[in-house]
Amino acid sequence: MRNYTAEQWTQIREGGKTRFLLSNGLLARGLPLGALMAFVVTSLQEIPLPAGFFAWRFAATLLFSIGVFTATGSLAARASWSVHERKFPADS
Repeated sequence: MRNYTAEQWTQIREGGKTRFLLSNGLLARGLPLGALMAFVVTSLQEIPLPAGFFAWRFAATLLFSIGVFTATGSLAARASWSVHERKFPADS
């Protein structure tokens, strides 16, 4: 979990919780790690590589991986939001 300063957290809070969860859960973790994991899993299977990326298995693996990493990334982002909200209350 990244630690923010009070000034950084004030700017992040102004952007809103939804934006924070989307940028940290989906864009920073879900899409890149999900795509990377799908490529790794597909390359480790005994399917010729160029053809393997155009198979239905790759699409299913890609969607599953993005879903899992987005869910875990969103949970981590939500925990980070909660920790920083307690650390830097809005009224201070």
